Amino acid sequence: MFRYIKHASLLLFTLIMASTTVLAGNGTDADKSVDDNRKVIVKQYKWFGDSPKAKRIRVINPFGSITSRTTTYGTVELSGAIQKIGENPGIHHIEVKDNKGVTEVIVTYPNGIRNDKGQLTGRFDLGVWVPSWVTLEFETDFGDIKVSKSASNVIARSNSGKIKVGTMGSIEASSNSGNIHVDLYAEKFKDDFNVNSDSGDISVKLSQHAKINLAATASEAVTHNFAEYSAISVAEKPFNLVANMAANSNKAKQLKLTTKKGAVDIFVAAKPSHKVKLTPVKVLAQK
Repeated sequence: MFRYIKHASLLLFTLIMASTTVLAGNGTDADKSVDDNRKVIVKQYKWFGDSPKAKRIRVINPFGSITSRTTTYGTVELSGAIQKIGENPGIHHIEVKDNKGVTEVIVTYPNGIRNDKGQLTGRFDLGVWVPSWVTLEFETDFGDIKVSKSASNVIARSNSGKIKVGTMGSIEASSNSGNIHVDLYAEKFKDDFNVNSDSGDISVKLSQHAKINLAATASEAVTHNFAEYSAISVAEKPFNLVANMAANSNKAKQLKLTTKKGAVDIFVAAKPSHKVKLTPVKVLAQK
């Protein structure tokens, strides 16, 4: 089935929906607290559009995961799976629009998302592919956020899901109850970083040559391997740590890690774990 949606923005896109039916066993529903053998219908979602003029995409997907990687193409692509669960599945609404140059993707369930037993009646797992110059702003209530092999600046917010980000760009990540893992691919940065979780653990991986001044605060342990690198200046107290990783602190950016009810783990590697191929500048010039 093909469905075409019109909106007021200048973005051109195609939405392709194909459905399959499966029988859900335990764990198919995102709510793991109940055994569930309800029927699940899965519909595939595709969206293609121009890169946003404001170089930012904002995705609000309350029930489901959001994943992303950098693409070498100058366009934006969305791909996902919509689950309709049970006899009276949740009715979803997906809106893609241009908001002052920002591409916004907003998923809502106007009639609610749970049945009278408290079971989820739907979810949407979404993948986002963008050029390296596009900033990612992701928000979910009940779902995970994963950004890997990316060069984008990332803003990630999750209420109860995990956040895992690996990028050459800047990172701002926050979670209410989920764990957060950050992998910094670059060694020089344009912006400061802020990572915090109310009740989850935080782990960070970065290069020994990262131009970073790091401060970590936790209610539990702050563990690290700084002892392997004598050039890094470290001052620590129980539940607090400060590390200056740049010889010239004036050129360093700040990395602040805070968890109110969790632990922090910092791993310093000899070199970045990944190098992302940037989207060619000539592609941007053609836009």
